[in-house]
Amino acid sequence: MSSYDSEIVTQKRVLMKDVEIDVMAILNDTVGTLMACAFKENSCQMGVIVGTGTNACYMEKLQNVHKLKGEWETDGLPDEMIINMEWGAFGDDGCLASVYTDYDKEIDQKSINPKKHLFEKMISGMYMGELVRIILERLARKGVLFKGEYLAISKRECFTTKHVSEVETAAHLVGAAIAQVLNRMNRPYRVTVGVDGSVYRFHPFFKRLLDRKIGDLINKEVKYQLMLSKDGSGIGAAVVAAVATRIKREITSRSEKTG
Repeated sequence: MSSYDSEIVTQKRVLMKDVEIDVMAILNDTVGTLMACAFKENSCQMGVIVGTGTNACYMEKLQNVHKLKGEWETDGLPDEMIINMEWGAFGDDGCLASVYTDYDKEIDQKSINPKKHLFEKMISGMYMGELVRIILERLARKGVLFKGEYLAISKRECFTTKHVSEVETAAHLVGAAIAQVLNRMNRPYRVTVGVDGSVYRFHPFFKRLLDRKIGDLINKEVKYQLMLSKDGSGIGAAVVAAVATRIKREITSRSEKTG
């Protein structure tokens, strides 16, 4: 569904409740996170969500956006745009096979969308607890843990993400992804990365592990900082809506003066 279709559907649904609204902006939580942080820190160039799911967006030069080639050079607008990466689907083409384990395969096979969003299933809070449970159950069945007693952890989803005290793999994968985006952007100044999501906010070690892995993988000349964005999606949407409203008013005012 396009953003235009989403706008029409939203307006129709709200009108059914006898409430009149103007839809000024429709954006996902990663863009909201970026915009919320950019409102506080103008060096924010990337937004990341690590929670129940995971995704990221970043500022890209229009000259690198091939779909817009020839359309932006003379329009007088800024030469950058936000790219929504949908990186949860990274690896669906098999490029993560070298780090994909049998445990990851089991998670995927029993999910509601097999062979899709593989990167997300290796990282996000929705699957983290179940991934650890599968590992513990297999070790127990082999007699390595719990003296071979595995019935207590054999039920799917009985081991939740809140029981996981330290998961290095997820933090390292997210860190590697962020580092590569920062390297691609290659800004001459320190870039702020806005991050939100329950795993990032509440996991006791995730931020530290993430920060360390990014530092290991970024180019020496690239500088960055992580910035927590509480309720970034809501605040960011409000910021975008406010800017869109202001621009709309300015355009209307100019039209009235010239008309």
